Amino acid sequence: ELSWEITAHGRPRPGKGALRYPIPYPATAGALSRYGFHISAPFVSNQARHAPAAGDPVNGSIIERAANVAARILARHLVPRTGPDALLLIHPSSGPNEQTEGLVVAVGRLGGLPIAAGGGGKARDTDARGRTRQPGAAWRTGRGPLVFPYAANRATNRCLTMLMPEGLPRLHPDVPPFVINTFAAGKDPDVCRPFRPADAIDRICGTSQQFPWRSDKQREEVFADPDRVVVFLKLLSVESVVVRARADEIKKRALLPISGGETGLWSTVEWAISDPPEVPGASTPKVIHPKLRSTRLLQRGLLKLPQFNLDRRLASLVWDKVIAAARERYLRWLVANARRLKPATLATIARHPVFEASDGTYHPLEALCLIREPNVRRTLASHVKMPSATVQLLIASRRSVLKLRSKPSVEECRAWHAEASEVDPIGWTGIGVT
Repeated sequence: ELSWEITAHGRPRPGKGALRYPIPYPATAGALSRYGFHISAPFVSNQARHAPAAGDPVNGSIIERAANVAARILARHLVPRTGPDALLLIHPSSGPNEQTEGLVVAVGRLGGLPIAAGGGGKARDTDARGRTRQPGAAWRTGRGPLVFPYAANRATNRCLTMLMPEGLPRLHPDVPPFVINTFAAGKDPDVCRPFRPADAIDRICGTSQQFPWRSDKQREEVFADPDRVVVFLKLLSVESVVVRARADEIKKRALLPISGGETGLWSTVEWAISDPPEVPGASTPKVIHPKLRSTRLLQRGLLKLPQFNLDRRLASLVWDKVIAAARERYLRWLVANARRLKPATLATIARHPVFEASDGTYHPLEALCLIREPNVRRTLASHVKMPSATVQLLIASRRSVLKLRSKPSVEECRAWHAEASEVDPIGWTGIGVT
């Protein structure tokens, strides 16, 4: 027979856990069940009948069978009726022991651990129309694996609670601490397992084996939402030790939300105080989503993002596969924005093939030449790339930086001479000499 103390409201309350046969042994006998409930059974007593016989196998067998019965009672009746507090009966008031850990696991294997849910974890027993069948509220219980947040820091625990994988039942937060400690120590992870900061960072990096994402698509959807990512960032902010050890991995594998609603690898995302200007002919830069611009973690420390720099971006653009129409739009943008760019940036851009010649082709600036003398310009027109009117506007806006040749190169003169020699051996008529 198992019995336990109750509160004034009829709820189970743990005690010292006495052994009885069926009357109690004397208080000085040390006859304790080592649980929070009492066990009455035909124990083998010592000769004076003042205490159980020490080391008798029958007594050990009785206590073991009683624990099995207690596990079923807790899992099927007490926990569903009275909630997490019923588990206090496992723990004697004198302190935890190896027996209590075994009983905690046994209750879990029977599906008796309470599950966190809406409305404080209670789920009323209702019929198909939603009407309550019983006046009392039942507590939901379930089989594993259940999950619970586990960290020493309260702020970390709050973050972990919000970051635990969807679809996994969560251990109710009001279970006694010894239940948490039992499963945190690794007792039967198939029943209940902790979700630690390292597990959350594994999910951030997409490398978790214990708590994997359902798909890459799900992971990208989560990290495209800045409101959800801010919780991950809060976790990283309070877990400085873990971040210090895994900063390189996070930057290599983690995703961040960027402007436009997409995601980018942490190492490719830049921080910007505002959305960068749209530059025709250039891909859209990956800058952090506006909602996360004020996040301190992204501005300083091991995980800070490089600051977006328009000059650096323009200087690093590659034009090998860009069509002429895109180069034309980019050139117009340069005309409108040349004054905001640094001289060094313009000097680098001058080497890019984005400057339009009068024939509609695009070249580096040094390939263009504006010959001042009209007759010479007409004569060498087929051998010298003259700048378009748009390029001349750009040069005029930053004349001190962008230099345009006014004299043909030796190669251009030689090409003209070779062609003129075939048509006119003397070579004079071509330049207006009679």
